[in-house]
Amino acid sequence: MPTLPLQMLGTYALGLILRECVRSLIGGFYISVPEPIAGSLTVAGVQLSHWRLAIVVITTAVMLTSYLLLTRTSFGLRVRAALENPSLARASGISTNALYAVTFTFGAALAGLAGALVVPVFSLSADLGIRFLIQGFLAIMLGGTGTFEGSVAGAAIVGVLSAALPWAVAPALADVLVFVIAIVFVKIKPGGLWGKESVNHA
Repeated sequence: MPTLPLQMLGTYALGLILRECVRSLIGGFYISVPEPIAGSLTVAGVQLSHWRLAIVVITTAVMLTSYLLLTRTSFGLRVRAALENPSLARASGISTNALYAVTFTFGAALAGLAGALVVPVFSLSADLGIRFLIQGFLAIMLGGTGTFEGSVAGAAIVGVLSAALPWAVAPALADVLVFVIAIVFVKIKPGGLWGKESVNHA
């Protein structure tokens, strides 16, 4: 199994290739995509579009399904075994290479679904995913690697901070503050909220 830095570099390189392929097809344009579900409603004085609410519902359903898949099925058991102890998993007859390929494909499919959901909100462009890339890394750092709960918790923290801080400070400063808060938190708790280090010390 390649080391984590090589995995990250390989994934980033693949992302660059795909991004440039999209750029060659649509150029540097921003293409507006209409929301599949029109209309909006007002909640506590805040106007929310029906499509944004649909994104919340779909995202929640996908998270619950993924959680059940990882915790309530034999496939999830093999994934967790390969994550915790790859050598022992291979000795038990689990094809870790095939498992890595399946989980990578599953993750790529989820990323594709996320892109399809947010395109009507942010418009289609070759650089659409860049704005979420660093936030994704911050979410993993905050939540900790190796657990589903950590990724969800980290994403929730980053999402709340990114949405709330611009109400109090300038948007550019808000982005910086999100980074600073994440760095300070990781400095205090290197394993993240649910990382292996945090779990082992619990």
